[in-house]
Amino acid sequence: MKFWNDLNTDLKKKLRLFAIIIGAVLAVIFLIILLMRVVNKPTPSYTLAEREMKNAAVAYYQKNASSLPTNNNGIVTVSSNTLVAEKYMKELSKLVPGNVSCSGEVTVIKNGEHYLYAPKLDCGDAYKTNSLQQYMTSHVTTSGNGIYAMNQGYVYRGEKVANYLNLNGKKWRIVKMDGNGVITLIYQDSFTSAIWDNRYNANTKQNDGYNDFNISRIKDTLTKVFEGTGYSKNERLFDDKSREKLIPYHLCHGTRSSFSDVNDGSLECSEIVENQYIGLLPLSDYLNASLDSNCHTGKDFSCQNYNYLYRSEPEWWTMTKVPDTNYKVFYITNSGIATSSVASEEHNLRPVVFLNASASIIASGTGTATDPFVLQ
Repeated sequence: MKFWNDLNTDLKKKLRLFAIIIGAVLAVIFLIILLMRVVNKPTPSYTLAEREMKNAAVAYYQKNASSLPTNNNGIVTVSSNTLVAEKYMKELSKLVPGNVSCSGEVTVIKNGEHYLYAPKLDCGDAYKTNSLQQYMTSHVTTSGNGIYAMNQGYVYRGEKVANYLNLNGKKWRIVKMDGNGVITLIYQDSFTSAIWDNRYNANTKQNDGYNDFNISRIKDTLTKVFEGTGYSKNERLFDDKSREKLIPYHLCHGTRSSFSDVNDGSLECSEIVENQYIGLLPLSDYLNASLDSNCHTGKDFSCQNYNYLYRSEPEWWTMTKVPDTNYKVFYITNSGIATSSVASEEHNLRPVVFLNASASIIASGTGTATDPFVLQ
């Protein structure tokens, strides 16, 4: 106190002013921090609850890894009550809007080297988690553009269908969901052009290549497309996060005549290539997408009508082999018909990949070109 009394009046004023300024600065900082906490506090929502359940389940199984399934496609489930009790997340009542009672669980599916985490929130009439499987089975139509129940599955048909899906910032189209609950996606645009194969063919005695996908150049090309090798970051179709959403599945690689009207997939699927993450579309899937009543075979020009898969250009490869040859494959022409091509010719690629329908949770979107589905 003596020290303070010994100071002259002018210096005391300056020190008081300095203390006031420091106090004011600290008060402003405190208010800013408080405001940021309020602003950044997540607004209660059903999407928030689903995201929190998923993140909590990931953390839970990181600590309880021995409880995870070891066989591919194996499944385990953990309830939200367990995640709350184990302190991995808040109670659902604090995450959802309003005074709504909800229950939840997270299903975990082994997918190769990764695991798919699918949250399921049930809030009665207020909200239920929507997967692609639930969406497709509940939006079936029997006329016009939309989803049709056919071939033991669900197929998008027509020209103006809301089947767009955003994956890694790229637009894909949902082709179908089969009886195994597997969804086929096809890239909306052509990605690149490629030969099917150009090896020396002992039958033709020239480099016409072979139409066996297992030993083809096109399989190597598609593998590079999937892995992103040889492409710049902006050119890559997938990143690590989007690849983890995809599942391996079989590719239908049988033969059929372009004049055949059997379009249930049985001809193409008489020969399959197992456990592939990426491939091409069989011819029957292209034909089934058309709503034109005159579209029956690969040679019907009407198949280009009312068909979202038709493109006036460029021409693109299918997965289907031409019968009675070992070097010809069908491609879709800019006239919308299937024509045979020597494997050594070059056509565009429209890659096909697969999703587990029940584990593909819709985060947003209505499936239109301007509002595509986005997965959690």
